Amino acid sequence: HQPYDVDLRGEGCPKKIESELENKIWHQWYTDKCIGDFVREIQKKYPDSMFVITGDHSSRYKPEAVLGSAGARNVVPIIFCGKPVEKIAKEYDFARHLDILPTIVEMIAPEGFEYKTWGEPIFGSPRKCPPFYANAIVSDGRIVALDSNECPAELREFVRKYHALAYWRSLREDGKIPHGKKK
Repeated sequence: HQPYDVDLRGEGCPKKIESELENKIWHQWYTDKCIGDFVREIQKKYPDSMFVITGDHSSRYKPEAVLGSAGARNVVPIIFCGKPVEKIAKEYDFARHLDILPTIVEMIAPEGFEYKTWGEPIFGSPRKCPPFYANAIVSDGRIVALDSNECPAELREFVRKYHALAYWRSLREDGKIPHGKKK
């Protein structure tokens, strides 16, 4: 993030920065380095810790070939690491921020614990619905823009209904879904 004014050389950057773009890219290296340093330090003090690392937007410095893709515009990392995930650790292609909380609950809650969530646990059962984002959805193993010809109409409609339900729920004062009138 701006202002891109960290003394990268002083922080151990292995490359001489020769342009504004390189400065921005190597600030991403610095961010990664700081996160790694933090995780290692906490793991020394609390070896059973779990970390969830994510971002709030995708990188804005990607190779030209992917800049225009729906994936490049919509993806952010979600990284689970630490002792609690070692036995289930594997790489997943797609998830959403909404999936973070149910993933943590499934990992730490007692068997049979009931809860409500908009997301799905990342580790475990097959997904009930494909991951989707504000303007894109996963279809056939890749991210496609909702407004593109590559997006099947039924997925576009699914996301529209999901967003409508989320909007409706957010406007309810009591947070409850009405179940109809009893006779």
